[in-house]
Amino acid sequence: AEIIWRTKIEPQHGRGTPMRYLFFSFLFFAPFLSTAFYEEKFISHHGDMPSVHSSTILEYSPGSFLSCWYGGSREGGKDVQIFCSRLPAGSSEWSSATVAVTRKERPKGALIRNKTLGNPVVFKGVNDEIWMVYGARPFGGWLMTHVDYKVSKDFGQTWSRSRRLIYRFGHLPRIKPLVLDATHILMPFYSEFPQRGYSAVLEMGPGTLKMLSRQYIPKTRHLQPSFVQLNGDIFAYLRATKARKVLVSKFDFGQKVWGPALP
Repeated sequence: AEIIWRTKIEPQHGRGTPMRYLFFSFLFFAPFLSTAFYEEKFISHHGDMPSVHSSTILEYSPGSFLSCWYGGSREGGKDVQIFCSRLPAGSSEWSSATVAVTRKERPKGALIRNKTLGNPVVFKGVNDEIWMVYGARPFGGWLMTHVDYKVSKDFGQTWSRSRRLIYRFGHLPRIKPLVLDATHILMPFYSEFPQRGYSAVLEMGPGTLKMLSRQYIPKTRHLQPSFVQLNGDIFAYLRATKARKVLVSKFDFGQKVWGPALP
């Protein structure tokens, strides 16, 4: 099930709490009381489909949201499709889920139709275009996955025909990109064999995405990088595949390479 999380904080105290503690607690929490709140809501109602996974969300205009995910009988099932739902500004209810990518869809230029889908990621481009990048499998397991994409010009209500971005097998997206400038983004990807994350510079053209370069994070046994930009530096947080750890790598702008992925 897809859920939006929000938080509401209410000050509480027991009988006999010294007033000085309440006073200092108020000074500490006061800046947060007006901005933090909690609420939860299902986007995809229980029973719509047996299995949903890998949700992504985008605020496409102030107060308006688009969420997409893949769902079907099970992960990797032949009936899996990618669904989307919208929450317009001022509304309290998500729209009914619509199919954005159908099973057995054949991307432009590809010879074989896709068997199943996974890991949609949505992000905003120029001129209010919304891009969706996702994994597409024509056969086999995740090792046989390509990366396809679509674009929407009406905030996710309709989508273009799919195109292929990465023809190599075993590659997948998972997390949103960092914006470099008006037409370029730094997109995180990973390969299933060998298991390693990498970054790719993508150029957004009229209805097309083009990969300009890619840079692998050293060594293997890490997946699903998530990029964070902080004080001019870029960090990649990754999932270790052989240990229950989160790894981090820092990009070296001087050498133009990623540093080692460390716990």
